Amino acid sequence: MKATYVNLSEITDLQTMIMQFVMEWVHEKKIPIPRSEIIKSMQLKGVNMPTTRSALYSLLRKGYIREAITVSNKTTYVALRSI
Repeated sequence: MKATYVNLSEITDLQTMIMQFVMEWVHEKKIPIPRSEIIKSMQLKGVNMPTTRSALYSLLRKGYIREAITVSNKTTYVALRSI
């Protein structure tokens, strides 16, 4: 009999990659991360912008990140949960 493995994580591989990048940013810079930086990082890894934005919205809904309250005109995020 062959073992079947099931992924019990509630987030996808792309969402995990985004969260890893966000967590690195938080530890290094200690400021909210701009959405543009996440998109740039994911584009370097071969992920297009609409896919990255969709993954960000999913992370928002699942409670892993939230939008930061800033004075600037940029959309920035703050990590609420770790992976």
